[in-house]
Amino acid sequence: MKNTVSQRLYEQFYSDGNVIVDNAASSHWKSFSKNISAKSLGNSFRLSGYGFGESERPRLLNRLFGWISIFLHLRNLSDHTISRHLKSSKEIVKKMGLHFSLDAFRQVCTLSFLVNHLGSKNYPSRILVIGDGHGILSALLHAQYPKSQIFLIDLGAVLLFQSHYLNMAFPYASQLLVEEKMDSIEGATFIFCPAGHIDMLHNQFDLAINVASMQEMTQTVIEGYFQFLRKSKTKLFYCCNRLEKSLVGGNIIRFMDYPWGLTDNHIVDELTPWHQWFFAPGAPTALLNWRSVPIPFIHQYDGPHWHRLTQMKC
Repeated sequence: MKNTVSQRLYEQFYSDGNVIVDNAASSHWKSFSKNISAKSLGNSFRLSGYGFGESERPRLLNRLFGWISIFLHLRNLSDHTISRHLKSSKEIVKKMGLHFSLDAFRQVCTLSFLVNHLGSKNYPSRILVIGDGHGILSALLHAQYPKSQIFLIDLGAVLLFQSHYLNMAFPYASQLLVEEKMDSIEGATFIFCPAGHIDMLHNQFDLAINVASMQEMTQTVIEGYFQFLRKSKTKLFYCCNRLEKSLVGGNIIRFMDYPWGLTDNHIVDELTPWHQWFFAPGAPTALLNWRSVPIPFIHQYDGPHWHRLTQMKC
């Protein structure tokens, strides 16, 4: 059943099915957005995403490669708590109408990592997710912390995907869209904020998360997010992105050049264990090496991914 937030996002950011790109979009997303589409179908939408995962309608062969990748990662990772979240996570992704791909598995790894570090007593009342693609991580967080308010910030056109798929999994969870004129956010479970309206949020956050999307922003936009996080007195920030990425247009974005503060406390600061390689018989990226010997079918991503769990200093 179509919800009002999804409908308003569709009306604001799609015209005859074509995407309207926010001014906040980087050169990367201005280019990639040409491949995103949405069509209103009575009580639902037909959505086609691009550039934020393969969880919609992957080909059978891609599903097989994904399953093998997940199996190999589970054998390689030492964090056995990931397996505890797998069954329930697969059910949630299925309710969303999506496929449990390698991208979804990485979100389970992120969830397990955060739960392990937050502990059972630290229940975050407000969680901010910056750039959540299909909304899978937000769905897993809601299942883990059902009393938390989850704020989702993204390009308006992409928020439609998150609103729609979260409504599929949790039709009774209230949604609210941050607009020029709106009621109080109190009582809403999912709060959707187009990137251009971020200044309308005046909340403190216990936890903020960004996975593999700051690497697709300009340095100016990244600095704006860091300023927002500090102004919002964000307690913990989890950031997982490529160490270096060249955007369409030639901008080079480097993880270590993000505006980290000298007094920020990095609780975890390392290569992301589950975000370095994948299984595929053929891929344009280089093979993973073991003792300088290439491993057949195991490909590295275009660049190493790093993650930090940081106590922010305002």
